[in-house]
Amino acid sequence: RQTDRQIHTAMALLRYVVMLHKDVPLAAKFFSQGLGLTLTVCTNRWAELQSGPFKLGLMQAPRYYFLPSLHLCIICL
Repeated sequence: RQTDRQIHTAMALLRYVVMLHKDVPLAAKFFSQGLGLTLTVCTNRWAELQSGPFKLGLMQAPRYYFLPSLHLCIICL
């Protein structure tokens, strides 16, 4: 039987996530002011936030790509 330490050691550490958003500055404001992530870069098309080793990238979704119920998230370990 595995111990808790062995189980946690085997888990991957999530380091970077990229999300598509219609309004990047508004999403960046939500993640920084609402959730407390540190905003490191913010333009109309790209934003990057950080919390410890975790980074969140926000990228502007192409107009033709955005659907209200569709969210794309790219996860990198």
